[in-house]
Amino acid sequence: MAAFVTLEQAKARLRITSTAEDVDLQSLVDQAEAHIVNWCSVTPRSKAIADAWTVATVPPVVVAAILVQVGELDRYRGDDEAPARPEGEGPTTMVRELLRAYHDGVLA
Repeated sequence: MAAFVTLEQAKARLRITSTAEDVDLQSLVDQAEAHIVNWCSVTPRSKAIADAWTVATVPPVVVAAILVQVGELDRYRGDDEAPARPEGEGPTTMVRELLRAYHDGVLA
């Protein structure tokens, strides 16, 4: 998978200036990106769209959603309880709203 968000972008978003947590933060960036791309790939049509993204063509709103997700992962590391969300709801409301145009709903 292409890296749509750099470590430097994530550090700027989180206002981190040291390098002490770079390895851990890069892991969060990778996890957030995978989560967001998977959220945008639920149907064959949406998967084809997401699979075609490159660093040069990924929509800016997808980058924004990845950065928001990085912030969520950084904030709720397991030692602080994340706000409850209904099961199956997926990402936070902000991320879902950012990605509305790129997520096809699936009927069960």
